[in-house]
Amino acid sequence: MKKKKGWLSLLLAAVFLVSGCSQGNNESAAPSTGSGNEGTPSVTDNGSKDGSPLAPAKLKIVLYGDESNRMKELAKTEFYDVIKKEINAEVEFHFLPWTEYGGGKTDLMLSTGEDFATYTDANYMVKSVAKGLYADLTPMSVQQPI
Repeated sequence: MKKKKGWLSLLLAAVFLVSGCSQGNNESAAPSTGSGNEGTPSVTDNGSKDGSPLAPAKLKIVLYGDESNRMKELAKTEFYDVIKKEINAEVEFHFLPWTEYGGGKTDLMLSTGEDFATYTDANYMVKSVAKGLYADLTPMSVQQPI
């Protein structure tokens, strides 16, 4: 039961992380009064300048263990449709066997620059940081006054 709660917590955390990073501003801009720069194309609600829909982002989530029946059932639900509708993303779960936990697979994935959105490896994070596998994101963060 604890294992199921852990997977569910991890899944929910990943969904909240992804949804929190989306822009989520669906309000339209006020109509132009003609006093602005009319030659610059405006960005539409979906983020494109020409009005065509943006291709959905592909998010790969790396998890340890075998794909459970519960995860297979999740794939049959509207979970993927909701994610695509709300944040325009396609989620792919990639399962690594437990024999790879701490076996260097994630280190290899990080060092080769393999494209994935998130994974959990808290026990080995200190070693991974020491190897230089993580980038310092502090310069990219936006500091908000408190």
